[in-house]
Amino acid sequence: MREERVKRGFSVKSLSKKSGVSRQAIGNIENGVQTPIVSNVWKMAGGLGLKVSEISVLAEAQMEKPATLSAKAKAHPTK
Repeated sequence: MREERVKRGFSVKSLSKKSGVSRQAIGNIENGVQTPIVSNVWKMAGGLGLKVSEISVLAEAQMEKPATLSAKAKAHPTK
């Protein structure tokens, strides 16, 4: 989601205003801390000018990439 947001020229704040999804929720979703609820997926897709089906394709492509740890995961590794 972050890649698409940045590619389309949106900051977290501007996407939040346009979609109605909180900045915190967007950040958590982009960092893999939170799984988005369906209504937020619809809102964020609309804010980005995408169809939900396009978001789904992007998510599938992202899942095929090798996993990388987020900064939070690196800072707080599990035992």
